[in-house]
Formats: sequence, structure tokens, C-alpha cells
Amino acid sequence: IVKDVRTLPHVRAIVVEQDAGEALFVPSGWYHQVENMTDCLSINHNWLNACNAHWPVVRLTETCEAIRSHLGEESSDPVLCMQMLQRRCGVDVLEYVQILSGVVSRRTGRLATHARAARPTRACVARRQSDAGAHPKTRTETKTETGAETGAVVAGLLRDVRAACAAMQAAIGYLEKTFDV
Repeated sequence: IVKDVRTLPHVRAIVVEQDAGEALFVPSGWYHQVENMTDCLSINHNWLNACNAHWPVVRLTETCEAIRSHLGEESSDPVLCMQMLQRRCGVDVLEYVQILSGVVSRRTGRLATHARAARPTRACVARRQSDAGAHPKTRTETKTETGAETGAVVAGLLRDVRAACAAMQAAIGYLEKTFDV
């Protein structure tokens, strides 16, 4: 651990002084260092989304390799390595896969909810047909009244599911390659 990141070579630090009531957003993957000038309350929120789901896999596998490099003959013991990784990082690779699995489960549940909500009702279809004077077989409009909003939500959910699945695949691939499981 470095006392002051500004002393590291090839690091361009951004120094920010925050006043009371101000918030600061630190993007995913940005290292940061905080020095509190006075007593204060700091509220941090870390989240998992499509943009950063892969980072924990990267960090966990790097840390696991560092642990394994010091274990000698026991470096191929997956239980020992996961226990040490859990103690060092607060989560191991298998637990992270479980977290991602939960993300996929919740997002696919929400996808199903939005898919059901996106289906137009008979009243909605009849109203649209009477407004346009079109015969049902020639009607080409497929949007529901909330189609734009539903489409954006569904796109976001699909992006999250894809990212979580890709991160799970990378984590499982690491375990299979490293521990022959």
C-alpha cells in the first residue's frame, strides 16, 4: 500500500477538495485515495452493472494467483485457495459466481415482467385499429403505449444479463483451468 498515490511514477493524480454537502463520483476501476481534513461522514456505494461485472473476476483471479505463488505444493488445493481468497478479499471466486447467478436470476425475472407488460391488451389493439381504421391483418404498429420505456428497460436488463453471464463464464473458466475441476 502506498501512503500517497501522487508519489507513484506514471500516475497523474486529480486532487479534489470537497465541501460539506458535496458528492463525488469515482468511476469503476479508478483507484482513489481519501484524506479527510476534518471529522466527517463518508457514504460509499459500490454497485455491479454491465460496465464493471468483469472487474471483480480480474481482481479475484490476480489475487488468487498471488496467493497460489506463495503456497508451494498446496497451490493446487482449491478449497485452501478459496478460503484464503475469501479472507483476503471478502469473497472468493465461487461466491462471486453465486452473486452473478443471483443477478441473472433477478434480471431475467424482471425481463419476464416487462415482456408481459409489453403485450398490448385487446382494448389497446382495438382502440388503435379503430383510430387508424386499419384491418388487423394490415396493422404494422407493434409498440405498446409504454413501448419506448419498456424497450429501454429491457435493453438495460439484457445488457446486465449478458455481462453477468460473461463474467460467470470467465470465473468458471479460471477455476477449471487452474484447479482442473
